[in-house]
Amino acid sequence: MPDSVGKPRRYRELTGLRLGTLVDRLRESLLFLPTVMLISALVLAEFFDHLDHRKIGPVIPERFQFAPEVVTVLLSTIAGAMITAAAVVFSLLLISLHLVSRQFSPRVLRGFWRDRFSHLLIGLLLSTFAFCVVALARVDVAQEFAPPYTVLFALVLTLGSVLGIVAYLDRVIRQQYIGNIMRRVLAESLYLIAGLPYGRHSGGQVGEPVTPPSRARSAPRW
Repeated sequence: MPDSVGKPRRYRELTGLRLGTLVDRLRESLLFLPTVMLISALVLAEFFDHLDHRKIGPVIPERFQFAPEVVTVLLSTIAGAMITAAAVVFSLLLISLHLVSRQFSPRVLRGFWRDRFSHLLIGLLLSTFAFCVVALARVDVAQEFAPPYTVLFALVLTLGSVLGIVAYLDRVIRQQYIGNIMRRVLAESLYLIAGLPYGRHSGGQVGEPVTPPSRARSAPRW
């Protein structure tokens, strides 16, 4: 009977460990979040193309309506600039990891690699690139004006990408301050300690009574 009762509990613990490992891998992955944003950009491209063809929504002022030839050059320039900027941002990330690991400790690499802002920026740049490429294929030079909603959203993505690059440069500089690095190492250490049987008691005063865990964790058998 005790063994039959303990099996579901061990199964839940093993499932929790596997889910936690999967979440950590997704947080560290430089592919997951940019891929989600890239797919979202393609869906938005279809959505705005539907708005342009059905002419649904408020009328866009003429100052934001461009000739197809102008939009073709504009979208081509934006697409080329975004893919170049994505390569530069990725290079800056690798250089920062190299410098920090050599000057301080390899322990800080995980915190830099899991930086959500870097993932968001790379995803934004790739999304802008994909959106402009899809929009470029939808431009009809025989029409008087290019699709207004698509062009307007492409400009919004471009402006957001430029602001994101500036914010990322400021963030990279601030992240390499020794105080910020030690703070991130401390936060990562406390996060890992919290997963231990006595982890919830970290930060307590010396001499305080500590309630032992109900069951010591054993190494999972994969």
